[in-house]
Amino acid sequence: MDHILHFLSLELLKELDMDALFVSQYLHLSFSHITPTPNLILQTLNLSHESGRTVLGFHQWLSSNPQFSHTDDTLSYFVDYFGRRKDCLLYTSPSPRDLSTS
Repeated sequence: MDHILHFLSLELLKELDMDALFVSQYLHLSFSHITPTPNLILQTLNLSHESGRTVLGFHQWLSSNPQFSHTDDTLSYFVDYFGRRKDCLLYTSPSPRDLSTS
């Protein structure tokens, strides 16, 4: 399993600005023989901490995999991953400048 983690991580780190859909399709072609486990997901995310948005493609690949169903744990791994990102902007409410007064 270590070699699978290594290859998944390398793919996520290869092209940091790659479109998530392309990443998902590529992972489907390259890793369709893999049955994802919670441990595989956690370790891949930990090894790929600099991969940024390509992790969205990893998530899409997992979600489209008929051999896989997210659990509370696997979803929390993604929430934790994106929570650690410094470049992630969350839109929570309008800023004062979004509220125009006439």
